[in-house]
Amino acid sequence: MSCVGFSEKCYETIHLRYYDIGESWGRIYLRNVEQCTCVAGEIECERIRYTKCRMNPCHNDGTCRLITSTGKEVCNCRGGYSGPYCNI
Repeated sequence: MSCVGFSEKCYETIHLRYYDIGESWGRIYLRNVEQCTCVAGEIECERIRYTKCRMNPCHNDGTCRLITSTGKEVCNCRGGYSGPYCNI
């Protein structure tokens, strides 16, 4: 099995997906809200400020946080669920 083309991508275990180099996303990791970027096949993250979401797009009783700097929502999934919106 060949992984050609994937060496330049980053696999996010929380969202269960690959991100391209230069692509950014938000996540909740160990109770911290982080902004992450795929850099040369490695994930680089930094803690960022957040507020509560006005509406909760997270499925399966996940909790939502709104990234202050980007206005993007991120979900913290309960056990047994994953993906950007806790629907996997």
